[in-house]
Amino acid sequence: MKQFFKWYDDDLKGTTYIEIDDDVVSKQIAVKSNKYIASNRKDEEHHFYLAEGKIDVNEIIDFGGSEISESQFYNIYFLLYYFP
Repeated sequence: MKQFFKWYDDDLKGTTYIEIDDDVVSKQIAVKSNKYIASNRKDEEHHFYLAEGKIDVNEIIDFGGSEISESQFYNIYFLLYYFP
């Protein structure tokens, strides 16, 4: 079952969005004030920005994250194609 989450990352100074499929992150995007960092595009600093290993969604929630809908996630994800 796929789940979608977002949270503000103080270290990154942006909002991170993830798609989780069977407890593993399959897509990840960070939206900063001046750029997008995504798992499907190589970034100079963060390379292919994707969490590794199994994910505990309770830790995301404890960190201040919240579950979002699939459409909310893909609205952000598809912006990468229109505004790279």
